[in-house]
Amino acid sequence: MDSILEVKEIPYLSGKKRLLLQAETKLDDLLNHPQCPTFIYSALCGKVTWQKRSELTVERVLAAPGLAPQLMGALLAWGAGCILDDGSERPLETVAAEPGAHHRVRTLVLPLDVPGRAWGESRTGSTPEDWSIVWAIAVVDHQDGQINNARIALSGVWLQSVALAKSAGALAGNSLNAETIRQAADAVAAEANPRDDFRGSAEYRKSMAGVLTRRALQACLEGAAA
Repeated sequence: MDSILEVKEIPYLSGKKRLLLQAETKLDDLLNHPQCPTFIYSALCGKVTWQKRSELTVERVLAAPGLAPQLMGALLAWGAGCILDDGSERPLETVAAEPGAHHRVRTLVLPLDVPGRAWGESRTGSTPEDWSIVWAIAVVDHQDGQINNARIALSGVWLQSVALAKSAGALAGNSLNAETIRQAADAVAAEANPRDDFRGSAEYRKSMAGVLTRRALQACLEGAAA
């Protein structure tokens, strides 16, 4: 596994440092890396068992996000990127949206030391298997009281296992306050497209998408003020 590298800034990476992880990197190696972002560390410790961490690789998670949806959501919200087999660099969300593109990923890229970054998460009660029914995680980059970029990833409210809420982009250029948080939560709830299963109805999941988004963004606000 490569160590921290100083690189020039590229469009989708806000930080000047990044952690490069080869596709075959085990999740446990990421967890134990001294530069693993606290945000990613929390996602790995929270819901990914040590057995899975010792077995799963970055490549397998990209191929099947349902194996570790909270981690995949954290990577999406954090703004991770990918270096492909042709040397090009693309945001993780574009790779994840393209069928079969994960086979071309050689390196996962995690931006580090992003100024003005705050994050928060919230989840519903877990099932007996200790999986959250609905889960939301938000990352907000701000400067001088204004949001530069916001990403909100959710699991349990899409047809796929985890995805970014497109409506979160509307937060850019605004201040993070009670009103913008309320508007963002309403927009995410409206955007959510869940389905019924034995763990929760679509109506419940859609409602919780808004509730948990509000709580995650509130945690970002409290983190920004700290």
